[in-house]
Amino acid sequence: MNLHSLITLPDWFYYFGTSNAEGLHRICDLCADAGLSRLYLRTHEGGMADYPSKVSPVLVGREVYDKTGSYLTYPQSYYRYYLQLDFRKWNPLEVAHRAAEQSGIEMALWYTIMEDDHGGSFASPFMLENKQWWCTTRQGESISGCLEFWFEEVRRYKLGILREILASKPSRILLDLVRRNGTPSADGDGYFRYGFNPKMTEAFARQSGLNARKLEPNTPDWHRWVDFVSRPYTELMIEACRMCRENGTRVDLMVWPVHQKSWMAIDLEKILDSGLVDAVQVASHTYAGSPAEVRRQLDAIRPQVKDRPVEVIPTISGYEGVTAAGLDGYFAEMERQKVGSVALHESEELLRNRVSERFRALKFGVPHYKRVLRSRMMREVDWDQVPKISGFLRAYNAEALEADQVTEIQSVHTAEALHVRVRCAERNVAGLLPVPRWPSDNYNVRQLRARTWWNPMQSVHLFVSPAQLLNDYFHFVLDPSGKPDQEMRLDELWSGAWSNEVKIETDGWVAQFVIPFSTMGFEPRKGMRIAIQAVRVQAQPLQVTQLNLAGTNVINPDEFGFLELE
Repeated sequence: MNLHSLITLPDWFYYFGTSNAEGLHRICDLCADAGLSRLYLRTHEGGMADYPSKVSPVLVGREVYDKTGSYLTYPQSYYRYYLQLDFRKWNPLEVAHRAAEQSGIEMALWYTIMEDDHGGSFASPFMLENKQWWCTTRQGESISGCLEFWFEEVRRYKLGILREILASKPSRILLDLVRRNGTPSADGDGYFRYGFNPKMTEAFARQSGLNARKLEPNTPDWHRWVDFVSRPYTELMIEACRMCRENGTRVDLMVWPVHQKSWMAIDLEKILDSGLVDAVQVASHTYAGSPAEVRRQLDAIRPQVKDRPVEVIPTISGYEGVTAAGLDGYFAEMERQKVGSVALHESEELLRNRVSERFRALKFGVPHYKRVLRSRMMREVDWDQVPKISGFLRAYNAEALEADQVTEIQSVHTAEALHVRVRCAERNVAGLLPVPRWPSDNYNVRQLRARTWWNPMQSVHLFVSPAQLLNDYFHFVLDPSGKPDQEMRLDELWSGAWSNEVKIETDGWVAQFVIPFSTMGFEPRKGMRIAIQAVRVQAQPLQVTQLNLAGTNVINPDEFGFLELE
């Protein structure tokens, strides 16, 4: 089996202090030791280059920090690393191929061609100075970070960047059609939401006599509209692939496991008919890392690839945690599906999730913080007699700083059920309702359930993983409105019997979970240890805290603490 992976140099730097030419050599060595055969090195963070570009702005951590003042909710240690980034001082594209060759690994490049920003902090001046070319929704909203390829100026800019990248003579390049500044290109029902830039709707009206803004999705006229919108995207991608081939560079495409034309306004089949594409890499939608995920990816893309001589490469997403045990099932399903290659997103997950050994190599330890909670047996639950455990710690924080609002957890069990009570101190009790949520008209919410486990953005999450589940877990959610949710890691549609209660008090709110042991499929016994994690999400300010400090992964069972039944 061929094992590939993406590599974003700043991500390695944040987590492992790996930067500059020496650091890239070390990364290649580690990945080769882990059995990887190919790396795809990222060339751009949104609109900024991770090399000394003359076409697009160059990523310099200090300049981005000074412009934004902060970036998301990362800890102070992140900023210390981040401020050292300066890709004006060295060229990874020149170092990468030499480093990979010395490590016995293939080095490809990875260009996120669809986006000109990445989360609000990596915008290109080209995008900021040309808002008239931004992607636009039916409602007239302009989407920062996404440019319409319908405009000749945008196409020239994109191909200019690609031409510069190809000057380093890569043997292979991955053109990423997935990333669009984190803003979904389709609505919650999977229909393309962009293409309503005024210049484009005017041109379509002249050509067809139709008002694009009034067309109903999935009608003949709507399909005519999608054909119109998809043409410049498709033509540019074919031109980009041809440029690569003329450069002696093989081409891979990264796509979502969806119908590309409806969701992305890209005619994948027409691109593949050009004969210029070697492989299609299918990005994970649910982040489940399960055998079912392999099947979902292949079932979505194989009908679009058909019998064309193009390799289909499933992917494993490590962003929300991946375990050695979980990889076994994933790889077994790949073999059943007769798939010969897989791509890990991204390479630093080998160390962050400690799965290098499963990738045939070394095992590296990651500091972690586990607690053992004692669960007393009671016939009648009396919370006044149950000890309270506090000291929840901030997730995504290398310095393990305690949260600025107290969270307490209590646990007890009867012969029939596990009882867990979580009390969340809250300064702004009046702001608890209505509970803030991601918009439902968003396929990240509907499709990427495993990625958005922290939705709603005011909630308590309980993860329970009996020993026999290995890398699986039960996930129960409560928010201040009392609305429950549930899933399993490897079956996001699972539902089981449990009860709950939520109370809003004068200085906080309380979430109480009552989960029958029968729901989780086991009988309790004295001395039994159950892997458990509790996570609190608060909205203002946005902060994620956890009972057990788990590196950067709060839902990886390997990093859970334990509940011991007394």
